[in-house]
Amino acid sequence: VAICNKSLYFYACVESSIMNSFFSYKKDMFKARKILVAYIIKAIEDLPCYEELRSRLTVTERCYYQECVGNACRKAEGRTQKDVKTELKEILFDEDVKKAFKSFDVQDKKRKLSYLMIQKRMTGAIMLYYKIRFRKKVR
Repeated sequence: VAICNKSLYFYACVESSIMNSFFSYKKDMFKARKILVAYIIKAIEDLPCYEELRSRLTVTERCYYQECVGNACRKAEGRTQKDVKTELKEILFDEDVKKAFKSFDVQDKKRKLSYLMIQKRMTGAIMLYYKIRFRKKVR
């Protein structure tokens, strides 16, 4: 394992990608992401550079959890507003999510707003944010 402070890879989200979950609700996404993060932590815990790797993993965790928040706000057949709110609160009040969003340094204004709403557990504001955001994406 080598650690370098240069950005050598840039990840781009392409909405039309088959791998992108943006347009459809994925049941149990949060559970799957938590399992993945736990697996990665277990894989790196005995490495000598664990603390550095763990710090960097937190950045990825925030992306995963933000994706889960957006997913929770997705409409799907049979899901009610109450279901959305319940799932959203499960994510926002999860201890791992709270820890991941405890502090962050993000320059992008849209991401910063999203992260702040997650950090402050602003359920209603998040639901409104995604309602507006998803309405724009409908084709």
